[in-house]
Amino acid sequence: MQRPGLAHAALIFLGLAIGLGSAELLLRLFDSEDNVRTTASLDIYAPSECCGVALKPNLSRATFWNGKKVYIETDSEGRRVPRHYVFDADPTKPQIVFCGDSYTFGNEENAAATFPYLVGFESERRTVNLGVGSYSTFQEVSSFEHYLRLQGGDSIDLVFLCFFVGNDFTDNLPGREPLEIDGQGRIRLGRSMASDWLRQFVYDSRLLSTVVLRLRTVYLNFSYRFSTSSRPSLYEEAFYSAEVVDHTRRALQRFRDLCAENDLEGAVLVIPDKDQIYKKFANDQDRHRPSRVLTQLLEELEVPHVDALPQFLSSSKAEDEPLYNMTQAGHLSVRGHRTAAQMLLEFERGRLPESER
Repeated sequence: MQRPGLAHAALIFLGLAIGLGSAELLLRLFDSEDNVRTTASLDIYAPSECCGVALKPNLSRATFWNGKKVYIETDSEGRRVPRHYVFDADPTKPQIVFCGDSYTFGNEENAAATFPYLVGFESERRTVNLGVGSYSTFQEVSSFEHYLRLQGGDSIDLVFLCFFVGNDFTDNLPGREPLEIDGQGRIRLGRSMASDWLRQFVYDSRLLSTVVLRLRTVYLNFSYRFSTSSRPSLYEEAFYSAEVVDHTRRALQRFRDLCAENDLEGAVLVIPDKDQIYKKFANDQDRHRPSRVLTQLLEELEVPHVDALPQFLSSSKAEDEPLYNMTQAGHLSVRGHRTAAQMLLEFERGRLPESER
């Protein structure tokens, strides 16, 4: 004899399955135009001989990223470009090249709102974005060297190397865990097959990815405001050992020498860690330590640089809109990119004769 409880549970299960299946189908029908992949795990990477990791060429993606839809497009060489990119740069002006990691790539924002392209629009010059998420300074320089081999340096006037103090010091160390690309084009850092399977299951489901990642965004934005610094060792003097400083020095030397060999002017944009702007510190010496160590290295190497920390600290007090997306791993916001772009434009204008500014 069948028990009523089991029959009732089976009906509930069947109803849920039909409801969830219908929701999945509707999301696929009404949200298919842009091939939206609402995931924080981007399938945009490919192996690279020169740098280990690169972006896939001819990408066209849309993703739900930190609470909004973001489009990811690359050209035939695997460089990020704005969607429907039609900007006509002044052909008489040489181009500006940007090397960097996810901050230069523009995580969480549309390409047209990021500082490499804001600089291009304002100066009416073609800008090339070589930024790739996860890059160390060594990989950034290798990427630029590869670009020079393909394109030459005659059309380039200025090169910005963008150094994020939050993780580039450690990323430049030789013991860094190797990056692997899985079969879907995502960066994998020692995750298990079960984890990959689960991520792929959520990734393929419009319903699960929509719900899970929207909840995740709300949680991360909320939790960051009440957490302490995510990288406390970064602000301690003991962190900057001879080994840490020396490996970053070597990477910066390589950038300086590459620019000199090709008769190019190079400069470094020093991007602060978000905690330097928004977390409390016992004293300002600790807050400024990562940027100060880097700028002292750049002065020693005689490499021009733009330190964004003073301007970011000043701007954060003047307006309520944050300069970063306020999650633990949040990158520059639209306002942060605008602020960085204005600093770079001022640096560029400062290189010109007074009559041309």
